[in-house]
Amino acid sequence: MKKTILLLLTVYCLLLTAGAQSWHPVGIPCGANVGFLEVYNGNLYAAGAGFCFTNPCCNSWDAVGKFNGSYWDTLGIFDRVTGLGDIEEYNGELYQAGGWVLSGNPWPNDFILNATGLAKWNGTKWQGVDTIKNPNGVSGVINLKYKGDLYLGGFLTSAGGINCKKIVRYNGSAWDNMLGGVDGSFFPEVRDIAVYNGDLYVAGQFDIAGAVPCNNIARWNGTQWDSVKSGVNGIIFSLFTDTVNNVLYAGGGFTSAGGIPVYYIAKWDGTKWDSVGTGVVGGIHAMTMLNGELYVGGYIGSASYSDTILAKWDGIKWTPIVGLNNGVFSLATYKGNIYAGGPFTHYGDANGATLTNGLACYGDSCPLNVGIQEFSVQSLKFKVYPNPAKNNITIETEENKNFVARITNPLGQKVAEKKFQKKLEVDVSAFGK
Repeated sequence: MKKTILLLLTVYCLLLTAGAQSWHPVGIPCGANVGFLEVYNGNLYAAGAGFCFTNPCCNSWDAVGKFNGSYWDTLGIFDRVTGLGDIEEYNGELYQAGGWVLSGNPWPNDFILNATGLAKWNGTKWQGVDTIKNPNGVSGVINLKYKGDLYLGGFLTSAGGINCKKIVRYNGSAWDNMLGGVDGSFFPEVRDIAVYNGDLYVAGQFDIAGAVPCNNIARWNGTQWDSVKSGVNGIIFSLFTDTVNNVLYAGGGFTSAGGIPVYYIAKWDGTKWDSVGTGVVGGIHAMTMLNGELYVGGYIGSASYSDTILAKWDGIKWTPIVGLNNGVFSLATYKGNIYAGGPFTHYGDANGATLTNGLACYGDSCPLNVGIQEFSVQSLKFKVYPNPAKNNITIETEENKNFVARITNPLGQKVAEKKFQKKLEVDVSAFGK
């Protein structure tokens, strides 16, 4: 029986000017919308819609990938899954929430069809943990550790068989609804969670936490809820804790925090709210820091080439970072560079655009030759080496059967196809960028 391997080898040959911060692609073969980024054990983990390594432009698939700075490796391929949530390390394993199965194989394989849930990755395989209902899973599910427990937030209505409201706590075996969770009169949801000064801060769109009135943000000390002064007057998409300056940043679609005017971003010092310079124009969906500067992303401005959807704050002024053609929904600092994920497809103007497929690196030491590591198709494992390559690559399988290797470029166009058994060497010296 002949099997087909869909191998996407993406090799970029770019010139990097030392010390000059610029955008670079990071080898994502299919058009993706990377909504969550997490750094763990020296690797960058990414999850999102259309994030696929086996079939060009498989936009109906979601998946999780692991990046070590040179190579991508998949953590399983999910068949027709939507709504993957945030990634968080808990008890030595990676937990992933979300995954509403539409058709095909369940997510992960021991889940029932048409159900959302929580799964964990132990380094070699996925294992189902429990069932979570997140009916309006637009924002996916946010995960965070706090005082030895795992907290999950979103549009949640139940977890592990207990009713909850938008947020729930998990101790590794049992669930708790946190005194009733959070709720509101208009489309309530939890969009982000952060730990600051020993408390868990929960933000999104809601007006009550437990029995405590609040405005879109509340704090939890492990046993009870409290307000954060008068909160903010609009939805919060993102929270970020600055441990150096000991402040909590909140970004979103609001123009007032604690009663003072702000522009889509504010900072909380534990007792009062304050503005962050002149703020930015548009909603902030993600934040991170590098070299003492705060980077914020979202739908900022008009998202045109002359505008920006990413900006940085150095403590005195805001500086736009132009280039991407659409919004930024996730940000992470990894190996001295900024990684941005979102629905963007390329950077640069229309005459010199470079494909990025939903994830890009910004900095002065971004990787240039990004390859795809070993992955499996229907339990078949094979290796590709060296990857990235300049002249030749070797494809080697574990089985001595008839196979076909197809190599495509980032646009999904076939550049090579060869039949082989067990092992194949391919001359890639003539392949273009």
